[in-house]
Amino acid sequence: MGGRSFPTPSSAWISDSPAKPLQAVGKSRTPKPAASIPPGSRFWGKRAVVPDRYRETTIELSGSGAPFDRITLTARAYDDGIAFRYSIPKDAKGNAAKATRDLTEYNFAGDFTAWFYNGEVHNLGPDKLSTINGNREPVMTLQAAENSFLALHEADLRQGGTVRLEKSGPTSFRALTSPGEIAPGYAGPWRAIFFGTSSSPHRKCRGAKAKRSPV
Repeated sequence: MGGRSFPTPSSAWISDSPAKPLQAVGKSRTPKPAASIPPGSRFWGKRAVVPDRYRETTIELSGSGAPFDRITLTARAYDDGIAFRYSIPKDAKGNAAKATRDLTEYNFAGDFTAWFYNGEVHNLGPDKLSTINGNREPVMTLQAAENSFLALHEADLRQGGTVRLEKSGPTSFRALTSPGEIAPGYAGPWRAIFFGTSSSPHRKCRGAKAKRSPV
């Protein structure tokens, strides 16, 4: 954002055992023009119409020791953020397996200021990432630069537990959740990162729930 990298390279995947390297065996890209969420859909926010515009890349992965012969990682780039999810093709070969953890990690490029959702009371924060101990709940809101903000959340959770954020390094967090059983046709939740800017550099961000999902 603005020529700067705020999240840095991070690990990703779900597992019921130590992670093993996977190789990309296929890739497809799908640009989606401007569209709207179908009438009757439920989402947070005050608008009846939400633009649904993104570019999508799907990477097919395979590797020895994986429970299925094919696994996919789908990533979307929106005007105001990114989202990605893991899935198992319906025609993949393999046996159902229980995934006990999520390996998704968020490594941030600096000691940003953060706020966290705290139920129906005042949000936790502001705190520097390096000073945070213990687990937190999303939405996680970050001030990454004077006028630059990020927010982390999940969307379209179909099974398994809701995500929490576990401190994994001085400025890093990992997704803390139990995905449950994975089998052909499995689609994990979207991991979403919103990006935004403020035209008021002296206005303090107080953290808030995301108003809508990008998916």
